[in-house]
Amino acid sequence: MLSEKITRNRLSLYTLFALLMLWSYFLFFVPTFDLDESLYRRVAEEMKLNGQLWKPTWDGQALNHKPPILYWLIALTSWLFDGPLKPVSIFSARLPSLLASLGILFSLQKMGARFSKPWIAPGLFLTALFPLITSVSVIFDPLQTLLLLPSLFIPTLLFAEKRKPTTQEEWLWILSLFAGTAVKGLNG
Repeated sequence: MLSEKITRNRLSLYTLFALLMLWSYFLFFVPTFDLDESLYRRVAEEMKLNGQLWKPTWDGQALNHKPPILYWLIALTSWLFDGPLKPVSIFSARLPSLLASLGILFSLQKMGARFSKPWIAPGLFLTALFPLITSVSVIFDPLQTLLLLPSLFIPTLLFAEKRKPTTQEEWLWILSLFAGTAVKGLNG
């Protein structure tokens, strides 16, 4: 039993290390490449450089397509790592998505540990690898997914334990839905 747990933890660590190596390549060397990724980076850069954090713009034109939270995170990351007067680097543009992806990975592993079946935790961990591997760009989805995880976990846990939610679980569920919507908006 103990050796099986050590083996699972070792597999998780090796997988995480491999993913971090893959991510570090994308963080530093692959330029932003699709329209959305370039758009998010550019909007955050304009907000940062012109100092108008409440008015997202793209080439000077107002952009009210999405809530500004991801733009703010990219601008803040750039301000911390690139400096206040420099453009947004590839690293700064992608770091919020990377951190959210790692949060998803660890949340799924912890959620799996709440269940009595020993295969669930590594299964959830491995299930999270696909979105982590494919989220190599500046996208809303990892951040939104991380914020929506409680709204997915709580009903699953309630169903598995055959019980009603506590007041704390109800509030966490509501806040999770609100936060996920605040990041991506209602139009997805």
